[in-house]
Amino acid sequence: MVGRTNRKALEAWDSHGHAYLILSYNRLGITPECAVAWRVIFYSWSNSARREMKVFIADDSPPVVERLADLLRGLPGVEFAGDAGDVPAVLRCVRQLQPDALILDLEMPGGSGLDVLRAVRHDLPDLQVLICTNYPYPQYRRECLAAGANYFLDKSAEFDKIPLILRDLMGAPAKVPAR
Repeated sequence: MVGRTNRKALEAWDSHGHAYLILSYNRLGITPECAVAWRVIFYSWSNSARREMKVFIADDSPPVVERLADLLRGLPGVEFAGDAGDVPAVLRCVRQLQPDALILDLEMPGGSGLDVLRAVRHDLPDLQVLICTNYPYPQYRRECLAAGANYFLDKSAEFDKIPLILRDLMGAPAKVPAR
């Protein structure tokens, strides 16, 4: 093997299926036998498929949108994709932008967040939907989760969980179960 191979690489899928872990001896300028003998491992993380998570905000309250946008801008790997404050605009924007996550209020002009959820769930099955409402009643929670929401949050008590949820979603390999 020594001298015959310029590059020896071992490619292994990580648990997400997008990234590769590459062991490369030639980057060190040594042979594989030396690498084992010296117990040297040189690796690089290559994730060309990785991109920012696009998050869209659907809420008719400018202060809430501003606070959420500020939270999103402070998260590495998260892109604030935009916002809309009424149901027709939300539907149009979500279908056009196809975000990875949607932070959705239940009460908006032109319909409800539940109407939006039902309308987009079929077209965008991988869309992560975070309901964020001032009406955290159990019946709304059950109805939203049954309609396909991934999360149901009380705007007044659980607002600060949104960055944690988004960080978790960025590391999640597949659809996250409803919470």
